[in-house]
Amino acid sequence: MNFRAIFQPGALVFASILVSQAASARTDAPAIGETPSRPSFAQKAPKRTACGGSIEKATWALWDESGRAWVSGQLLQKRLRDQGDTYALYDLESTLHNLLSMAIRCGRSERLNEFASDWSVAYGQLGPVQLAGSAAGGSKVYRQSMAPSASPDSSNPRGWICRGGASCNSGNRLRDTEVMLVSVQGLALLSQLANSLIESPAKSEKNEKFVNETAQLLASHLLRATDKEGLALWGEAIQKKPSDIVDGSSKYFFKDQELWLIGLYAEMAGILVKRPDLRSSFFQDEKAAKHHQRAIKVLLAFFNSRISLREINSPGTGKTMAAELDRGFWRLYSDNHYAGYTGPGKPAVCAVKDRAVAADLKVPIKSVEPVPTLGWDLSHSRRLVPVLDALERNRDALIKIFELANKDLPDPNLTRFFSAQLVAHVWNGDAKRPYFSNYWDGSNGWYRVAYSNGMDRCLEGYPPFGLSSAFPTGGYASWGRYYPILTNIGLSLLDATADGAPKPEATSDIADRYGSLMPQASPNVRVANRLMFWPSLVGVQ
Repeated sequence: MNFRAIFQPGALVFASILVSQAASARTDAPAIGETPSRPSFAQKAPKRTACGGSIEKATWALWDESGRAWVSGQLLQKRLRDQGDTYALYDLESTLHNLLSMAIRCGRSERLNEFASDWSVAYGQLGPVQLAGSAAGGSKVYRQSMAPSASPDSSNPRGWICRGGASCNSGNRLRDTEVMLVSVQGLALLSQLANSLIESPAKSEKNEKFVNETAQLLASHLLRATDKEGLALWGEAIQKKPSDIVDGSSKYFFKDQELWLIGLYAEMAGILVKRPDLRSSFFQDEKAAKHHQRAIKVLLAFFNSRISLREINSPGTGKTMAAELDRGFWRLYSDNHYAGYTGPGKPAVCAVKDRAVAADLKVPIKSVEPVPTLGWDLSHSRRLVPVLDALERNRDALIKIFELANKDLPDPNLTRFFSAQLVAHVWNGDAKRPYFSNYWDGSNGWYRVAYSNGMDRCLEGYPPFGLSSAFPTGGYASWGRYYPILTNIGLSLLDATADGAPKPEATSDIADRYGSLMPQASPNVRVANRLMFWPSLVGVQ
């Protein structure tokens, strides 16, 4: 994530509100520094994490002092508008989806209004796009259209063209194209906001305009992102087994873009159910409506085909089912070449070569056996949190709008099953010093060794437990409604990383894995990560 020049250091005094509020209202919530293992923890935690409690108040204080200004000024204005860096939409979702979900859970309609007012700037950066060919993997490439005008419909669509920033360059051929993953990930945040605004008691013309534009963009982007070639590929992929994958190609993977598309369809269904006028407009184009009905059925069938359920009986979950995604399909993928390596030395080190810094491999790839059960990693799996939530909230709407049957949709308990896997096989079982394996199947080797992705950088890779920070920042603690231990883990990390926590020397391992949340982190990184983490603890039980 790009967090350059995000926050002013002086704004960070508001992080201490967590401690000061708890100290001044000790009957309501414990201080941040209190140890989770104390007997009073069980009684005080619900008040601490409740809507209106000390954690929510501290989160909004941090947002008002620093977060809102950065999103409007640095993220949307400077990066998206001035630089044409559409990866700002990617960062917008990653940073703020948990905050939005907290606002919805706690009924903060005034916050939803300010989100819509501020984030609508993104729609001003849309421009006409046209199909310009296909990429090497078969995905469609859209570039700026020379058409004099553009509308949201499929005949003259609009999109976000990436013109600048580090992630769009000539090396990876993303510059001057619409990066569909970035667009749909940004729309995932915007569409959940639009869906929630319809039921907000605070009505306004601005909000109605935001909802209308979001609905139009959803229909248009979903039509382009689920073209006939894509549907055919997904239909083919449904028939594949892990043993059919014999090289490093991701062609038949169930990827994050497909997951986001399911979430977008869920939010669109929720919008159309609540807005009969938009629903009538949507169904006027019978051909497009039938396409969407088919597309969501294929996507859901693809998703369901890649969910692996196994019965488990662990101390943290009891007897239940545990879920994995794309188990075994990712074992040969380049990001995961070292998933089976847990040796003492780094498999790669960054070194200067020909006046440039590059990764020097110390452990040959061929010496590391692939992990046969490998699926998604912990960091990418965070997308399950908002998408499964969207499916739960809009389940009835999906059935009504797209004429689905209950059997077309995932098991209603699927989020619980993914939560069980997290507790039983990804978490290390220690609530005071919690770490998480890099891969969802529980494998804990290195991830993304010598990763570049067309950017001028050197990345040695993530060591075992190196993706642990995805637990607090990815919203997984919100699954504490299924297994309260996940909330307790989150509170333990909050206590260990808050201002006034023990010095890093006393908790060096915590500092290594969760340093981005600690007072010693650089101001911009610290505040951004806390805004991702804290909301996931609020109003979930």
